[in-house]
Amino acid sequence: MISNVKRGNLLFSIIFWTLALVFYVVIRLAGDVLDGQEILTVELILQVAVTGMIVGAILGSLGQPSISSSKTKRSFLVTIIVNSLAYLVFFSIIIFISSLYGNSLEFAKEFFLSTESLMALLFMAVSSVFFHFIFQMNRMFGPGVLIEYSIGKYFNPVEEERIFMFLDLKSSTSIAEKLGHQLYSRLIQDCFTAVARPTAKFNGRIYQYVGDEVVITWKLSTSLNNWNCVQFFFAFQELLQERKKHFNEQYGLVPEFKAGLHCGRVMAAEVGELKSEIAYHGDVLNAAARIQGLCNDFSESLLISEDLLDQMQLPENFDSTPLGNVVLKGKEEKIKVHSINQKDTVA
Repeated sequence: MISNVKRGNLLFSIIFWTLALVFYVVIRLAGDVLDGQEILTVELILQVAVTGMIVGAILGSLGQPSISSSKTKRSFLVTIIVNSLAYLVFFSIIIFISSLYGNSLEFAKEFFLSTESLMALLFMAVSSVFFHFIFQMNRMFGPGVLIEYSIGKYFNPVEEERIFMFLDLKSSTSIAEKLGHQLYSRLIQDCFTAVARPTAKFNGRIYQYVGDEVVITWKLSTSLNNWNCVQFFFAFQELLQERKKHFNEQYGLVPEFKAGLHCGRVMAAEVGELKSEIAYHGDVLNAAARIQGLCNDFSESLLISEDLLDQMQLPENFDSTPLGNVVLKGKEEKIKVHSINQKDTVA
C-alpha cells in the first residue's frame, strides 16, 4: 500500500523537476529565440518535460533516508547538503552518460568539463538545494501542512470531521525515574522517531508532541474504509517489538504505549503570530484524551469510543470488547467505550 505521504512526495518530485528542466531550457535558449533562431520549439519543450517527469519519478521513487531509526537522523542543514550532493552526483552521471552515447570517451570527458555542462550542473545544484529545503520544511511542518499554510486554507476557521488518537507512553513516571532525565529524553526521541513510519504508512498526521504523548489525527472520511487509525496502533507496537534489541541495549526496557480514539467535528484554524500552527478546537480532543486516560483503569492498550466504532466495520483480525458506559473526567454525559485487541494468529 502506497501511503498518501509517499504519493505526495513522488508527485512533488515529478512536478518540481519537470518545471525545473523546462525553465532551464527556456532560459538557456531564450537568447537564440530573440536572434530569430527557431531552436526553442513546442516539441523540444515537450521532450524536456517528459525527461523532467522521468527524472522526477526516479528521484521521487528513491525517496529519502529512513525515518524509522534515530541513527539516520541529521541536522536540518546537513540533511539538505548531503541529499543535494547525492542528487548532484546523479545529474553528473546522467550528463556524462548522455554525452557518451554515440560518441567517444574523449568527447564525453571534454563535454562534461565544458561551460555548457558546468552551467547545467550549477543549475541542478541550486535546484537540488531548493528542492530539499522545501522537502525538509514539509517534514518539519508535517506532510501537506506547508501547502495549507501557503494557500491560507485555515486562515479562517474551517469545520472538519476528524479522528484523534492520544498515544501515551505506559509507566512513563517510573521509567523516567529509572533512566534519569537525559536517557529518558533519548528514549522519547527514539519512540517519536519510530512513530513516523506507521503514521506515514497509514496516512495519519502528527498534530502535537506533548511531553511523552503524541496526538495523531486522520480525516474521518478517508480513515473509515481501511481502519487506518487502528492498524496504525498495532503496526507501531510491532515496530517497537522489532526494535526491542536496540531498546534493551540502550535503555534496559522495551517501551509500550496506550491510546485512546474518538471522532467528531472540530474547528481547524491557523493560530499564533510569533509561532504559528494549525490548531484543532473542539470537545473531541478532550474526549479522546480522557478515553486514553482510562487505559490503566481497564488494563487495556487501545480504547475506542462507540461513536467511532459504530462507523467502522472491524476487520476479522481484530476483536472489540464493550466496557460499558463511563463518565469522562470533566464531563457529565456518559460515553460507551470499547477495547480493541488483535487476534492471535496461528502460523
